[in-house]
Amino acid sequence: MIHVWSEQTGELEYTISPIETDGAYDSLYQEFWPTAFLFDGKRLVCGSKSGKIYMQDGSEPIVSLSGHNAAVYSIAFSPNGQLFASGSGDGVLMIWDAITGDRLFSPLTEHSKCINSILFSPDGTQVASGSEDQTIRLWSSLTGAPIGNPFEGHTRQVRSVAFSPSGSQLVSGSEDKTVRVWDVASGQSIAAFDGHTDLVLSVAFSPDGTQIASGSADATIRLWNAPMQSTPSPGFVNCEGSPERPRNTPVNHLALGWNMDKDGWVHHTQDRLLLWVPPDLRSTLLMQQNTGLISRQGCIELDFSNARIGDNWASCYKPFPPALGD
Repeated sequence: MIHVWSEQTGELEYTISPIETDGAYDSLYQEFWPTAFLFDGKRLVCGSKSGKIYMQDGSEPIVSLSGHNAAVYSIAFSPNGQLFASGSGDGVLMIWDAITGDRLFSPLTEHSKCINSILFSPDGTQVASGSEDQTIRLWSSLTGAPIGNPFEGHTRQVRSVAFSPSGSQLVSGSEDKTVRVWDVASGQSIAAFDGHTDLVLSVAFSPDGTQIASGSADATIRLWNAPMQSTPSPGFVNCEGSPERPRNTPVNHLALGWNMDKDGWVHHTQDRLLLWVPPDLRSTLLMQQNTGLISRQGCIELDFSNARIGDNWASCYKPFPPALGD
């Protein structure tokens, strides 16, 4: 049973029950994938372990759709609610008429492994899919044909994908613990963000497209500055800040270019070791690319405002004044 609540008042507006209480509820409920529930208004589309898809429009009888031969892991509506797409464990994507329940095209089978995440573009003409095969693919929702080559760059399976509000960029989160931003037109990776210490489960653009949020199994949410929309597609955004600083002058969090290796060592972009972060603090360290971090433990920010980088590091030493009476 699904309860729909008013975001303005917090009150229950209506309830959607996919099965009448005729004794069949228990067996069907156990088949549902809870994460596959999606609805538009009073409509509901739900994937299942068996590969069946269930549709319900308000109080109308439930409709069962067949086509997938493996569990359905992801479902997404088009922005106008006229279509929905489904992705399954055998790497098959299907596009459906959300009103009639008819499948529109032949099964789309370019992925070689499970499809974990799918989403329509803001204008509804494209579908993006992220897969266990470590790639992202684009499809035409008008013809069902694949668009261009797969987006390659992640080293483990892709768990989440999301379009920017303009539709010109795509963000992905992966089990390789990274977040990547892609130019949709070229398929090129234009930014890669490191910082999570466990797999990235979910990603999203802010409504104005200037920031990206990522949620991870490390129990943190990180915010990142999205690349500028005017970034040339073949290029790659340097997310390390500017390492060019006058020698031995004070630097701060934003100005000093630094990275943290997997072993916890933080180093300057010129490979000078700066400090070591213990394992239990790494998940809450605010990386230089982050604009914010949410976790139960708060966050840790490195302060380089009084740092001296270079041979004259001793210039930051200030001896204590002699005690009175000495």
